[in-house]
Amino acid sequence: MENLSSSSVRFVYTGILLF
Repeated sequence: MENLSSSSVRFVYTGILLF
């Protein structure tokens, strides 16, 4: 389940970096 959390955080972080 931690993998899902890590994936979500990573996705959001990538979005912020792209923004």
